[in-house]
Amino acid sequence: MAAAKDEDVLASGKYFALDPAAAHQPRVHRLPSNPMRDVVFGPGQKVEVPWSDAKRLMQIGFEVYDDNGNRMRMVEDATEDGQPITLRSDQVVAELKELTVDALVDRARDYPGGGEMNKGTGKAALIQFLVDRRNEEQEKADARKPGGGKRDADGYLVMDASDARREMQGG
Repeated sequence: MAAAKDEDVLASGKYFALDPAAAHQPRVHRLPSNPMRDVVFGPGQKVEVPWSDAKRLMQIGFEVYDDNGNRMRMVEDATEDGQPITLRSDQVVAELKELTVDALVDRARDYPGGGEMNKGTGKAALIQFLVDRRNEEQEKADARKPGGGKRDADGYLVMDASDARREMQGG
């Protein structure tokens, strides 16, 4: 029930998409919003789009901003329906280096081979272990995605035109 409420809040806002690939010349994209329409994205131009298009565009590498100019990002695999996560006031997003050794050990023990980790392992080794496990998980998940999970230098999935069309039309 909460997801539907969050979706209603998101759908009521204004969103602006920027195509990073349109850096030097305009590009035209067919957006699946109702009604389906062709939209021109000029170099550096943020185009207003509905939330339904904004979330799909984020998934394929567009930059999406809210009406306050804040860049929005999807948290991959965080929710089954692909909705952004809203943190409670007692939650934060942190980098591994910000966690205590005890917290890193607890997280490492959730992975195969992590049971042997302890405080003596050292913070750098614990972080590397966790990063390696997450990278392995990401590679497995990416292999199931369009384009076989290949990513470009910026970390975006590389898709051919038919994969991109399927993603834009909802899968």
